[in-house]
This record gives sequence, C-alpha cells and structure tokens, in this order.
Amino acid sequence: MEILITGSNGYLGSRLSFELAKQGHQVTAVCHSKPIKDSEWASQMKEILIGDIRDQNFVEQICSQKVDCIIHLISLDHHQSNGDPKNVSDINVLATWTLLDLLSKNGFTGKFLYFSTIHVYGKVPNINIDETYPTSPQNPYGLTHKLSEEICDFYNQTSDISCINVRLSNSFGNPVFVENKCWKLVINELCLTAIFNKEIILMSDGSPLRDFIHYSDVVAYTETLITTSQNQSKYVFNMSSGETFSMLEIALKVKKVFEDKYNEKIKVYVNKDQEVEVSESSNIKKYTIDNSKISTIADFKLKKMESGIDELFDYLELNKEQLKIHLDL
Repeated sequence: MEILITGSNGYLGSRLSFELAKQGHQVTAVCHSKPIKDSEWASQMKEILIGDIRDQNFVEQICSQKVDCIIHLISLDHHQSNGDPKNVSDINVLATWTLLDLLSKNGFTGKFLYFSTIHVYGKVPNINIDETYPTSPQNPYGLTHKLSEEICDFYNQTSDISCINVRLSNSFGNPVFVENKCWKLVINELCLTAIFNKEIILMSDGSPLRDFIHYSDVVAYTETLITTSQNQSKYVFNMSSGETFSMLEIALKVKKVFEDKYNEKIKVYVNKDQEVEVSESSNIKKYTIDNSKISTIADFKLKKMESGIDELFDYLELNKEQLKIHLDL
C-alpha cells in the first residue's frame, strides 16, 4: 500500500513510518524539518518531503502524491497548544482542513487517518468510556483535536474520502531517534530516571490515572485500520490498551522490572520526597478507555507494559552516552 504520513520525524510518526515501511508498505514521509541523520530509517522511506504544513505550496505538493492512504499526525503537544490561538489553530486545525479540502478537490478517494486524542472526552468519571461517550474538551489541546475531528466528519459526508478519527490514549516505548521529544512521556521518563538516577520521584501523590499503549500496538492497530475492508461505522476509534493504572502503580511496575533486570534496589517517592513502601495501590476507582470497537477488527494480543518497560531499559543502556549529551544529564 502507498502511504503518506505527516509528522514523520516526530516520536510516533517516525515509528509508524519506519515500522509500516519495514512491513512492505511504500511510505512517503512528510517532515517539518530535515530528519535526524539515520540511514536505516531513511533507507526505508520511498520519499521524504520537507516543509511547513502552513505553507500552501507545500500542502499542494503533499496532496499531489499518488497514495492510497494518508496518516495525519501533525499537532502541537499539550503544552504548546496553550500558546497563541492563531498559531495553534493553524497547525492543529487549519492544516487538517486545508489538506482535506485540497484532497477532495483533487479527487482523492483513499483513507485519511486523523490521530486525535482521548483529551476530547475531557474530565471523565470512573466508568467505561467508549466512542459514544459525549466529548467535552477541557483544554486547547483537546479542543483543537475535537475541531479537527469535526472537519474529518464533514468530509466523510461531503466527499469520497474515508476519514477515520483515532482517539489515542498515551503511547510509550523507545524512539527511532534519540532526539525525539519523548522523554517527558511518563513511562519513558520513569525508566530514564531509574537508569540515570537510581530512583523514581513522582511530583504528585501518585493517584492520577493513565492508559498506556505500546508503540508496537499503535502500529498494529493502525495497519489494521488502513488495510481492512470491514465497515468502519461512525469512523471513530479509541486506540488504547484498555487498562488504566495510577501513576504510582506504573512507577512500581518500573521499579520491579528494574530490580528484576539489574538485581539492584531503587526507591520510589511520591510528593517529591515521600518514600513509598507498599507494593501496590489497587483500591483506586478507575475509568477505562474502551478499545473493544477497534479490537473487533484487530485481533491480536497487546504487549504487556512490563515487556515494553524492559525494552526501554535495553534502549537506554544502548544509547546512554548519546542521551547524556542530548538531555544534558
């Protein structure tokens, strides 16, 4: 399959483009800036397009590509989305609209996978959250993704493009490029501090809840969505692990994998300096990001969090010196 991926030099984009290309798909990588030098990654790409998604000429270049599917990943992160509304909307919203407008005028009839976020749901109660749960964004990040979802829905109704909204929970795992901005992702950061500092410090009491899905499962789910011929009714899917853990539970999982792997004890602290001595915190009421809809068309076993953590430790050990320089450790 001919696939074009915007945001291909980002954390998730580089993974998707690399893994899908290795599986035999012809991938055109769209990057904002020149990708980090990585001959293995670059050799897998059919073509690499470099430019600014806010540039109309560059958008026209993207939309002139003869592809079967487009995966749209370009977005400012949660923190950046709190910036100037014009700049945020230009990247998070207008880019989606401009792409779909031009694609529809060019007669594109393939699939358009838009990566949204579970932040469109806003603050959720401790229940099972499926795709029918009402959206109520509580921050600009969630709001702008919801607006782009609406744009995708519009073109589903008014064009021959099959737009699919993917509401991603939280991904984790080792990056393609050391320079990828992924070391503030909770599990990645906890593994990093365990390796370099031999301790894990949570700034909160450890009660906030998260659903984490390994990048390999994101790739597998994505390939299913773009290749399946099954009816994708309502065109929106939660992409999650279906399991929710507190930050403390995650930290304790990282601690256990580390200690089993290296036969060395490390401590976990909450609220910056309060040492945790319990082994689990399982009595917290939790929500669930329901992934049953996407699982009906993607029948495979999700990677265990512990396995992904173990792989992260291997990556950190292998790239220790580069990370020290890049992160100024």
